[in-house]
Amino acid sequence: MIDVLDSASPAFGDGKIIVDTSTIDPDVEHGQHERVNAGGARYLEAPLSGGTVGAQGSLTLMVGGEAGVLEAARPALDPFAGRIVHVGGPGSGQIVKLCNNLIYAVQTLATAEAATMAAKSGVDLRKLHDVITHSTGDCNAVRTRIPFEGVLPDGPASNDWKPGFMTDLMAKDLDIVIGFAARSNTPLFTSGIVRQLLGAASAAGYGREDFSSMGKIVRALAGCEGLLRGRGSNPQPWD
Repeated sequence: MIDVLDSASPAFGDGKIIVDTSTIDPDVEHGQHERVNAGGARYLEAPLSGGTVGAQGSLTLMVGGEAGVLEAARPALDPFAGRIVHVGGPGSGQIVKLCNNLIYAVQTLATAEAATMAAKSGVDLRKLHDVITHSTGDCNAVRTRIPFEGVLPDGPASNDWKPGFMTDLMAKDLDIVIGFAARSNTPLFTSGIVRQLLGAASAAGYGREDFSSMGKIVRALAGCEGLLRGRGSNPQPWD
């Protein structure tokens, strides 16, 4: 993003608004606000959530910056956003996005662990999904990222692990989370574990697959390699 701003700086001036939709370190984002404002333009950070499906017009934008600048920029943001929330000043949008991704990553690892335990015990994963989505364990990861083929027709595992969000990108975001938490003296317990699984998935060649592919590492550690595509000597009920 710094290189992009350097290239665009000759165009900075009154009336121009720069909107950063990437996910970067909140402290770096503070500096971006200052650089753009010093150049005469205005700046917003607007990291987004919703994946490739949300890009059709239902993305959630978590905006950091001046409220007045957001109102001026809304006509450009509304066409691809379903929800726009002004969360505070510079850096706050990035902090909210990091919180979101931390929760989602932890959900996804817990979903992989639970699904693997159930599969290894012979439980029908479709029935597991039905029960949990109507129980207290319900979450987005259970609804979208059970890491076994054939359980969720639209899920990454049933579509060659095509990414809604790549493993390497989630690992990058967890690195930012861990670094920012350390600087802000915030205790983190689960993030380091999830980061290790993401690293193992990248090392196994899954870096450009959906980040739920870390479930393949959990499956392998559980001895479920033969179930990787719902086959093997003990076919599962969801075949």
